[in-house]
Amino acid sequence: MPTLRHHKHTHRAVVTIEGRDVYLGRWGSPNAEREYHRVLAEYLSTGRVPQPGSSYHTTNGRSGLTVSKLIADFRVYASRTMNANTIKGSIDPAMRRLDRTYGHVVVTDFEPPALRTLQQSMLRETSRGGRTLSRNYVNRLTSRIKGLFKWGVAEGLVPAGLPPQF
Repeated sequence: MPTLRHHKHTHRAVVTIEGRDVYLGRWGSPNAEREYHRVLAEYLSTGRVPQPGSSYHTTNGRSGLTVSKLIADFRVYASRTMNANTIKGSIDPAMRRLDRTYGHVVVTDFEPPALRTLQQSMLRETSRGGRTLSRNYVNRLTSRIKGLFKWGVAEGLVPAGLPPQF
């Protein structure tokens, strides 16, 4: 398993996958740790090494709405318009998993491979009873995540054309 290392010259976190260095942000930052887990999850689910320049951009040095902010706005909307059982049963679990993995990502950089990676990680996740989540439940959570981005487009928070062919 590729390990997270300190690139001393630039003081950045780096992981080498298939001979390619992927820089993850400032060494020791929580963001670098999140990026490390995201890059590994994406590599394990797609089998591809993130190409330089195509990895997800964080808010470091970039402006734009993050996935976390979009989720926060959506939760306000959901609390006014949706049933409390729906929110508790599928909205909150889906948004919590999305925020934990991709909350720091700029919305325009969240693409279909990221959704596929998140879906695969949910399929490997175990419930409190030690069983894996059912495909039906994971598909319901994935549908809620797609709905989040569609809502964002309708509200003008996410540029039209996103989500790109989810």
